[in-house]
This record gives sequence, C-alpha cells and structure tokens, in this order.
Amino acid sequence: MNEKLEHVTALLGDRVADVEGQFGVAAWPVGKPDEAIGINMDESFPTASTFKVPLLYALYQMHDRGEVDLAQRIRVEKEHLVPGSGVLQDLDIGIEPTIRDIAVLMIVLSDNQATDMLYAIVGADRIHAAMDA
Repeated sequence: MNEKLEHVTALLGDRVADVEGQFGVAAWPVGKPDEAIGINMDESFPTASTFKVPLLYALYQMHDRGEVDLAQRIRVEKEHLVPGSGVLQDLDIGIEPTIRDIAVLMIVLSDNQATDMLYAIVGADRIHAAMDA
C-alpha cells in the first residue's frame, strides 16, 4: 500500500473510532481494485438503498444507447405496489409517470415501488455490468 493510501486509511480509522454499530468502508483508485483500502471491507452488509445508484446508472446507460426513452410513460398498476418508503404507493392506481419521473422518485424519496418498476425495465444483468464498469 502506498503512503497516500495508508494516510487515507488512518483518517478513516480516526473518523469511525467512536462510532457505535457495525459498519464498513472501502475505497480504491478508479480501475485499481487491488489497491483497495478500508475498514471491515471484507465483511458483507445489506445493500439497502445503495443498490439504487447502479440501477440509475444502468438506466441512463440504456438511455444513452437509445434502448429506453426516459419520456415514456409507465402506468402504475396494483401489482406494482410494494411496502416501504416512497409516495407511489399512496397515489392513485393508473397514473402514468415518465420513466424519468420514476427515477427521480427512486433517488430523491428512496421510493421502493419506483425502484421495482425500474428494476423490471433495466434487469439484473445490466445493473451488474454497470457495477463492474
């Protein structure tokens, strides 16, 4: 590990020394995962809403390639309803927000229903590819 990375690791350790609970932090230079630094970085943690960032990234990759139109409207159906955070679950069945609107709800309000709707459009393979990029 080089001197700069050692310094960053020490700073991370200082920042979290008094934090209660279980946590992990990992970082590495772009394109150099073998130079990863962190604390508890080999532990597994639930992804929770962090998963929404690569989902959004993959959606916009699809848009850039012309595979999806962010202005397309998607009808919210009863089967889209899921428990959790967000506002789509409280709106009328049958509304037709754009894919862009749904993406905004997913990121700004952490809307789980919006996340599921976008996941159905993007798919696991594209999300994994986006995370590997």
